[in-house]
Amino acid sequence: MKATEANLLDLMGVAKMQFVIPVYQRVYSWSEKECEVLWDDVMRAGHDGVSHFVGSMLYIPESESSATSISRVLLIDGQQRLTTFSLMIAALADYLESNPDKAGFLGDLKISALRKNYLFNDDDYNGLARYKLVLSQDDKETLFSIVSGSPVPDEKSDRIVENHAFFREKMHGKSFDPARLWAGLN
Repeated sequence: MKATEANLLDLMGVAKMQFVIPVYQRVYSWSEKECEVLWDDVMRAGHDGVSHFVGSMLYIPESESSATSISRVLLIDGQQRLTTFSLMIAALADYLESNPDKAGFLGDLKISALRKNYLFNDDDYNGLARYKLVLSQDDKETLFSIVSGSPVPDEKSDRIVENHAFFREKMHGKSFDPARLWAGLN
């Protein structure tokens, strides 16, 4: 086994890489309490300008080959955190799409790149290959709808919907600074 230190957004932004949750992993289960702690950690890192260790992500290449050029890896450890970060980035994209005047901190990066770089693989892909993170059957369609900005399915994963709403609510607070959140994610 080889351990490598990596920036979260660099890991999430690897081109043509997809994290797949193995069928034996539990469904997404983080509550608002865990989301609040993560939010506070990210915002503190963004304010202090120091890196913050968010935990390990353990993944292995999927053994079977794919007809696409997407590198699929099985996420063994870090599912809850990676899913929560995906919800946070989706909420940030939603916020900036509604408030484009507050996106100056992105510099040359377009708002649409938040979804394109960190939530999706290249636009040339359809189906499962389009998504950076593929959750278990019970959670998959709900996450896909949220990162796509489309309506959630009737049979939804409540935790995913609730935690996305939690981040959206945090971002609509008076003191929210999207540049600080972005710095913390970086």
